[in-house]
This record gives sequence, C-alpha cells and structure tokens, in this order.
Amino acid sequence: MMQHQYWVTKKTVQKKFGSKEDECIVSSDAELDAKLELFQSISESCLQLQRYLDQYQERLCILAQEENSLGKFLRDAGKNTDASGKHMVSAGKAISYSGQQRVSVRPPLLRLYHEVETFRCRAVKDMRATVSAMEKARIEYRAALSWMKSASTQLDPDTGRGLDNFRKAQGQVRESKKMFDKLTLDVLQKIDLLAAARCNMFSHVLSNYQSSFLAFSTKVAQTLQATIDTMSEAPQYEFCILKSLGQVDSNQEENGVPDKDQMLFFQDDFKDDAQENSKPESNITDNNQPSNNTKDEPSTSGNLINTEIEHNDINEDLAGLNLNCGDQPANFGSFMPSQLLQSLNMNLHEGSLAPVHVNNQVKPSEPAQPPAKPLSAKESKMAWFKLFAELDPLANPDNIPGSNPNQIFRGLLNFEEPLNKVIEVRSDNYISRPIHCREDSMLLYLPKIPNDGRNSKDKYYEIVLHKPFTESLHQMYSLFRSESREECEERFIVFKERIPLYVKITKECNVASLQKICDTLSEHRSWTLAHLVAHYGLCELFNDPDIQKQIDDIDPTTGITPLMVAIKNNNIRMVQSLLSLNCRLDVIDTEGNTVFHYAAASNKEIVNALTAKTISFLNKYNKQGYTPLHMACLADAPDCVRALILAGADVNLSATPRSYNTSTIPGIVGDVLQDNQPKLYQQDMKRGGTPLHWAISREVVEALANKNCDINAVNFDGRTALHIMVLRGRLECAIALLSRAVEHSIGDNEGNTPLHLAAKQTNIAIVQALVVFGAELEAKNKAGFTARHIVPKEMSNNNYDKILYILHSVGAERCSSSTSGCGPGCAARGEYNGVPPQAVARAATREMVSDMLTAATMARAAAMNGDEKVGRLLCLDGGGIRGLVLVQLLLNLEAAVGRPIIECFDWVAGTSTGGILALALATGKSLRDCQRLYFRMKEYAFVGSRPYPSEALETILKENLGTQTVMADIKKPNLMILAVLADRKPVDLHIFRNYQSAQEILNEYNGTTSPHAEAGDQSTVVFLDGGLMGNNPTLDALTELAELRLALEGTGQHEKAKNTYLKVVVSCGTGLIPVSKLKDIDVFKPESLWDTARVAWGLSNIGGLLVDQATQSDGRVVERARSWCWSLGAPYYRFAPQMSWDVAMDERLDERLVTMLWEAHAYMRSQRDRLVELATLLRSHDIPMSG
Repeated sequence: MMQHQYWVTKKTVQKKFGSKEDECIVSSDAELDAKLELFQSISESCLQLQRYLDQYQERLCILAQEENSLGKFLRDAGKNTDASGKHMVSAGKAISYSGQQRVSVRPPLLRLYHEVETFRCRAVKDMRATVSAMEKARIEYRAALSWMKSASTQLDPDTGRGLDNFRKAQGQVRESKKMFDKLTLDVLQKIDLLAAARCNMFSHVLSNYQSSFLAFSTKVAQTLQATIDTMSEAPQYEFCILKSLGQVDSNQEENGVPDKDQMLFFQDDFKDDAQENSKPESNITDNNQPSNNTKDEPSTSGNLINTEIEHNDINEDLAGLNLNCGDQPANFGSFMPSQLLQSLNMNLHEGSLAPVHVNNQVKPSEPAQPPAKPLSAKESKMAWFKLFAELDPLANPDNIPGSNPNQIFRGLLNFEEPLNKVIEVRSDNYISRPIHCREDSMLLYLPKIPNDGRNSKDKYYEIVLHKPFTESLHQMYSLFRSESREECEERFIVFKERIPLYVKITKECNVASLQKICDTLSEHRSWTLAHLVAHYGLCELFNDPDIQKQIDDIDPTTGITPLMVAIKNNNIRMVQSLLSLNCRLDVIDTEGNTVFHYAAASNKEIVNALTAKTISFLNKYNKQGYTPLHMACLADAPDCVRALILAGADVNLSATPRSYNTSTIPGIVGDVLQDNQPKLYQQDMKRGGTPLHWAISREVVEALANKNCDINAVNFDGRTALHIMVLRGRLECAIALLSRAVEHSIGDNEGNTPLHLAAKQTNIAIVQALVVFGAELEAKNKAGFTARHIVPKEMSNNNYDKILYILHSVGAERCSSSTSGCGPGCAARGEYNGVPPQAVARAATREMVSDMLTAATMARAAAMNGDEKVGRLLCLDGGGIRGLVLVQLLLNLEAAVGRPIIECFDWVAGTSTGGILALALATGKSLRDCQRLYFRMKEYAFVGSRPYPSEALETILKENLGTQTVMADIKKPNLMILAVLADRKPVDLHIFRNYQSAQEILNEYNGTTSPHAEAGDQSTVVFLDGGLMGNNPTLDALTELAELRLALEGTGQHEKAKNTYLKVVVSCGTGLIPVSKLKDIDVFKPESLWDTARVAWGLSNIGGLLVDQATQSDGRVVERARSWCWSLGAPYYRFAPQMSWDVAMDERLDERLVTMLWEAHAYMRSQRDRLVELATLLRSHDIPMSG
C-alpha cells in the first residue's frame, strides 16, 4: 500500500516538475534476504558442527576405551586355556590395536574444532556486526519512506502546498537509501567471501582428517583380516558328533556318508576300541597320522594354527602387534575325542570318582579294569581335556562309549561333604572311635586308629553334637571335621559354650538351624549367645535369664555389644527389646564407634529410639575422625541425618582437619531443620558437610547461620558451603554466605577455590559476586592453574568471552610463560581478553573543560604554600542500595593508599546512604563489613510496598552502630551528615556534626544563644532524607568549611582554621544511569479518554523530572564543585562509574547488584592512574584531626 501511494504521488510530481525531482526507488530485498538466510545458516551450522565434533570426540574416546578394555579382557582370559585361549589373546591384541589407532583420528578433529571456533569468533562475528549496521540502515530507510508517504498525502501538486515538506522527506529518503545500498553491497560481498572462506577452511582441514581416517581404517582392516586368517586355519570342531561316537552305524562305511569332521578326525579314530587294544608296534600307513617313533618330524597340528603372518600383508605400522597364537601340543592331532572319552572313563575308575569298595574288593557286578598304560608327557591328553571341559560329558553318560553310567553316578554320590557342613550321622559309626573332649552333649572324636579306610571320615578330628535324648538316642550331627587337631579344638571351645545352650533354649535341633549357628560362630568366634540371638532377631529369647546375663557382654575382638549387632541388622524390634531391658549405651567398640555410629547407617526409627534414651555420645568421634552425623552422610542416609540433627547433633564438628580458624561454638540447628526439611538437597548429604552445604534457599542459609552453623565447615571433598552453592548455581545462597564473611580462599581437595569452580560454570553473576567480594584472582589450585586459565574454552553463548573479560577487567593476570596448556585468553604472550559488554548511552560530558580545570587546579595547588592546606575532604552521595557502589569505589581507593580509608580524610560528608556509610566507617566498621551490611540490609529494609516502614532499617543500624552511640562520641574524623527539616515551610537543610558549627563558635565567643537552641526540644523535629536538597554533599560541605574557617579566624583560632584549608577533595557517586528517551511530557486539557491517559503519563514524567532535578548528584552539580575547588586551589577527584542498568534505590535482585558492583570495580581499575595520583596526595603527610 505504501509503495502504491508513493508511485501515485511520484507520477503526479513528475508530471508537474519533471523526472529529476525523485530518483529514489523501492527495490526488492529478495537477494539480500537470501544472503542473510545463507549467513544465518553458516552461523548456525558452525555452532552445530562444534557440538557434533564434541560428541564425536567423546564417543571416539569411549569406543577406544571399550576396545582397550575388551582387548585386555580377552588377553587376560586367554591365559587360562591352551588352544582357544591363544585365539582369544590374538583377537585381544587386534582389538586393542584398533583402539589405539582409533585415537589417532582425534588430532585432525581437534584442529577442525579450533578452526571452526576461530572462524565463528572472528569472521562470523565481524559479519554479524556488518549485518546489524545494515539492518539499522534498512530501518532508517523504511522510516524515511514512511515519512515521505505521510508527506505525499498532504501534497497538492497543483498549488504546491506541502511541497517543501515533501522535498525534505525526499532528501531523507535519498540519504538513507544511499547508506542502505552501501551497507547492502558490503553484506552481499562479505557473505560471499564468508561462504568461500568456509569452503576453503574445510578443504584444507578435512583433507588431514580424511587421510587419518583412511590410514586408521586400512591398518585396522589389515590387522583384523590377519587375525581372521590365523583363526580360519585352526581346526573347526563340531561337538554335536560326540553322541554319535557312541552309536556305531554298521552301514556307515558302506554308504560312504561324508563326515563334516573328516578334515580333523581320522578314520581309525572313529572306532570305539580302546587304544590299548591295538597293537602298539603296528605300522600306521595313513598319511594323515604321524608316527610316534619319529620325534623330529612336525606333528599334524603344525598347520592347524598358523603361527606366522606374512609381513607383506600388513603395513609396517603393525610390526609391533604380535598375532602369534603360540605353540600347539606336539601331537595335537593324534588325540581324538573317542580316545579322550575312553581315557576319561578310565580315570573315573581310578580317581576320586571310583566306585564304592567293600572290604577293599570290587563288587562282582563291576568287573575290574586293567591298569592303564602310563602315558608319556608327549601323549598327555590335558590339552584336549581342557578344550572339551565345557561339554561336561558326565552330564550325559550315554555319550561315553563302553562305560557304565551307574559307576559314574555312584562316584558322584560319594563326593565328600565340605568339612564345615553340618550333616546328620548315627552313633553306630562312632563306636570304635576314641573321644578327645566332652562337654554336655557335644563331643570331639579323634581319628580312628588304625584306619581301615572303609569310611573317609575316620581320618578326621570330628565335632559331634548329640540330639537331645528326649527326641532320639542314636541320632547325632557332625558339626565340623578337620585333619588339624588345633583347629578342631578351637572350634570345639567356641561351640561347646553356645550351641548346647542355644539348642536347649530354642528347642530347635536340625541341620538348617545348626548350620546357621555354626557358620555365624565360624565368622564371629568371640560372640556370646546374646550376640547370636540379637543377630537372628529372636526377641523372645531375651526373656531367658541365662541370655539376659549376657545382654551387655562385649565382643573382645571387635568390642561390639548385642545392641550394636541388632542396630547393624536394622532390627528396630530387637533394638526396642534391648532398650527396654536397660542395656548399656555407653559402650565404644575397638574402632571408637558408639551405638549412634551404628545407628547412623540404619534408619531414623532406630536413631529416634536411641536418642530418646540418651544423647551423651551423639557428637563422639570415632578413630577415623567421624561423628555419627558424618557416618550418616557417608552412608547416604538422609533420614538418619535429619534425625541426628533434630536430636541435637553438632553440625560444626568437621571430619577433615583444617589449617584455618573456625568456629568452636556448637551448631545446634534442629529447630531450623524441622521447619525447612523440604529446602535441603538430599543428594549432597552423602558428601558430608553441614546443613549449609545442603541448603537450597537464602532463608535456610540465614536461619542456619543465625544458629551458629559454621559457614566455613568443609565436607568430605574439602569443599565449603560456598563451593557447593557455586557448583549448584545458587546465587542468592552464595550472596547470603558472602554477606556472612565466609572464607572464599579455601581450596578443596584439588586446591580449587570457589572462583576456580565458578570459572568452569556458565553462571556469570556468581563470578562477578566472588570478584566484588574480594576473591583472590591469582589463587592457584594444586595443578598450578588460576581461575583465568581454567575458563572453559568451548563454552557456548559467548560466556567464555564474557567471563574472560570479567576477570581481565579487574586485574586477573595472564599465566606465566612456563605454564602449559594455555589458550589465547591466558597465554603469557596472548592478546585476547574477552569481549566487553555492549556500550550504553551516556550523558554529554565536558571532558575538555574538566581536564583544563583539573590541570589549572593542580598548577594553583603547586604554587600555593603547602603548609597552609592540610584538610582532606571526602564526599559521599546518596542513592539507597546504590551505596554499594560507594563501598566498591572506596575499597579500590583503600587498596591504592594502603591504609584504612577512614584514616585518609579529615572531613567526611555524606547524604542518605552516604551518611550511613560515613557513620559506619567512623564507628570502626571496615569497608567489607559495610558491603556485607548493605546486602543484608536490602533483605530486611525493602520489604513490602513503598513507602517502606523504617523500623527494620532502624533495627539494623542500631545493631551495627550501637543503640547509645551519639555524634559527640565520634572524635575522628569530622562528620557532616545532611538531612532536611520537614516540619516547616520552606524546608531547610540541617547538618548533623560531631564538631562545633560556625554559629555555635560565634555564639560561644559572643556569649549569646542560637535562636534554634531556644526553639524547643530537638527530638520532636521531623527530619527527611538529605538527598531532597543535597544528594551530592560537596557544595554544602565546601560552604560549611568556608563558614567554619571565617568563624575560627574571626575568634582567633587560627591553628584550627588551618584544617579548613583543603588539600584535596574526593567525591564519590553512586553511578551514572544510562541515558533514555523521555516521551509524553505535555500537559494539556484532555478531550478524550486517550488524551486523559496521555496527560496522566505526562504528569508522571514531569514529576519524575522534578524529583531527578531535586536529587541531582551529577551533571552541573559536579561542574560547580569542580569550579569551586579550582578557585580554592584544591584538586578535585570525582569517581562515578557508568552503569548498564538504571538500578533503583530499592533494588533487591542480586544479579543486577553484583553486575553494578563489578562495573564499579572495573571502572576503578581503569582509573588506576588517577588512583595512584590521589593516593600520593593522601599519603603525603598526616595531620591530627580536630575535635
């Protein structure tokens, strides 16, 4: 529509005035938009490529590690077997080699990543700036066209009305189009160059990657192929034919069915005849079987597994990889499965699986086997036995030719039981065996002498328990057997005092129960019967008097009691039973653990049951240096942690020794924890620490700190609560800790301070907070790296650039030349310092005039007599919470001077927040104390809606300045605190002083009284903030000193008057807000609803203008002060940093406040030349301050 209207107007104008009047054409932006889409695609694809490269490298490393682990596993597993193990070793080496070669692909990937990063941070960034300028020009061009459209509607070509306005619009369109066309051309050309540069970069970098990848694939393929060739030459066994070996088919030879194992098994070996039945001296003519008489000839197995690899088949890089499967048994091929099974059958009759004998005679039904011919080592069948071990032929006896399955099963049934297994026996078997010891129903039998061998148990010392006679006369249980007399006697002593009594009380005597108690006593030989009952949870047995006598017995080996055993088993019912019997709770085991240490790893019900009895040992350390609370943290038992804290556990007791001073005040925080259980992070409890480490909100941190919870306590990783808040990104919790003077220089177990950890995170606000609270920028961890060095280079969203600039702007040094692994942001010879924030609009300044006044002032000061000017004046502006800026400015000045700031000035003037800061410094507070005071004050003073009640602020000031302190108590320095008398019209300025005013000096000299003193009680006067009349107190302070000088000189006090001649004036502001455009300031009679809204908005803006003018602390006020100081010959230093936000006086957001403070810190860093100059003036000489 706009273009149509423009062309209609254009044709009318050309018809009347000719074609030269307008040459501006609205051209299509299709080509430009296409190029911009291309640029956007290039930018996004570069970022996406970096992410893919990160994932690719990570998975590449993981795959290489997995291949290495698999290769190592195969090599280790292959050592246990002979034949298949050698293949496993060969395959393991090949897989490990593949993992090693896979890592070689990483260097070209890393180079590609850095090339893309450089391309994105330089070329793409520059291109984005050009595109931004072009977009701005395009908007201006469109706006000019819109203006011309509006002018064209009012143009009358016939009369010429509106022609001048149209020509102005036409000229604006012409200029804006010229700029737009120029930038459009730049954009089109640069995008083409950008695309070409990216292609050129890829063509160079990817060629290296392609070469590396092809080399990797070639080497690995050759290696794996060589391994496959080696394994393919080995014999391939089909174990499914084993069963058919025992079923000879008479038609097999006639039918001539080809056998799949013909390549490995020889025809003679398919027969089931034993090898011993054949003629040993017969000549074997089969070419496939070597002669046993020829020792030097190679065996048939020599070619089964190729032990050599042709070097021509593998690249020279594989020379270090040995795929040799090793040497095979000499006669590997001469032992066939049938021979092995026959040998196995023969061994079953000879070994431990032999059939049961009676009177050393073989049963008639089982014919004796002739003794086997001893085999030489060369003919050993162990290799084949191991090879077929997985088949377990005994599981299917039908597969064993010529064997009787019953013999095998009888052998299996005669396996001896484990020596510690409880078995049921009869007394008849022990008639002929002597008794060594007897205790009630338990006996220790000696071995049978002489031993006839009929019973394998006759050779052992044996502990036997008689079943109660009320149940059986002949049934007994064999509890333990051993060939060692000493071991059996030790077991007998352990058993005899516990098992008979246990059987008597429980009335339970069977194999299962006896086995359970014997196993337990074997593991805990010094336990009493009470320990056993507690272990099994048999609560009702503690009613027995014999067991109640042992309720407090202590295990002499470990020092634990039955109660500790019950707690260890998490048996709350047993614990309650023991507590009801008043068992001892003060026992400490050999490791220093109390019952609470055991309960810490159980459950909260047990903890509550114990703490209901006593809390005497709740904070006891064991020998490892842990309290029960630490043990609960180690056990990852958050319920127990809460229960212990609620019971009164001291959270300030640390498990880790510390080299710095810490609080010795007990931290009992149970009531706080009771109210804030959901606000604790359970996952952090297993790492130890205090509830401060687990807090997730500022309110919990404040409550715990008020309960004396040690803010510098460390967890098991050596980290304080501040470390944890930095890692979790909890800014408000970190600020709360920093406001409590937490130690921010403590390093964890790796030496990392909170600033090191913050530099690795993406939370810029926390880095700024640590910097402005004084974190040491040059602190090094155990690896020798500073925070600037460990800023992640691959950080996205430009956070790397921002964090790097944050550290650089406040003085973080680069690494030394000896430090390795440095990036461009920290290298000793690097020049990259990050990217500063975007510049904000600033008010117009008169820097040239100010510099001339400063130079003239210094010249006049140098020409004057230095002895006449000794006074030093500090002026502090008002600004609410922006008083933090004053603190930050003075911190930098104090560091430059090298002494407390309050000792550097004779006169201090302050308005509003500046007055509060002046009073705090005068009463002995440090600047860091004031900084922490402001952060705490904002949480209590700015609550609710405006106007805020003053009670909270008054309470905080009384706590920090004293409830009885008055101005007269402060002797040094001389203070001027500005306020406004609001109980009269017109209002008047009032100055609170700690010295005599000019009027008082004159009245005292003349013997008269001030009218103000006779007006009445000053306590009834209403005061308002002094910022309403003098938000920048410099002019009022200079006026006050001029009047005071006249009064002192007029009364003859010339020595005191010298202090009023100023040597230097320092003025500190609370920050310059960015300039913004103000609209709708007209006030007129409204004619519609919309006009009413505009008038209301205009009145509001005018009101804001009046307030800003009344409270103005910069601009002309500063220029007047500078000119006055020039006339006095006193150097004037004004410090007021430019802020990126219009921070309100009641701002509570921590992000904005820490950004404001960092900007102030960086500003003072940039003014270090002026700071050095000022510090020299302040240090030149000191004078006593007047009272």
